[in-house]
Amino acid sequence: MSTENGLPVTSHGNTVTGEKSMVLGMILAFFLGGIGLAYAGRVGLGVVLFIVEIICACIAFLVIPAFIAFIIWIVALVLTYKTIKENNALWVQHLTK
Repeated sequence: MSTENGLPVTSHGNTVTGEKSMVLGMILAFFLGGIGLAYAGRVGLGVVLFIVEIICACIAFLVIPAFIAFIIWIVALVLTYKTIKENNALWVQHLTK
């Protein structure tokens, strides 16, 4: 799938404009959770996950919020990896056309 200007579009609807750094994305996702996902191109979901992680961290003295924050952190890491991998594959495919 591509836009009218010929650039590819990811499965979540973002236009691919260049290659993303997997290392930077994973570092952001590791330390700031959803911010890595926002860097990868899924800004809305990334910001929501980051806010939920912050809220859970503020009430982490309870067991359940700490567990939820950990699960969200893992999800953010996986989604960041998959999103950047898709972005970069589409960009390489676009360049080799």
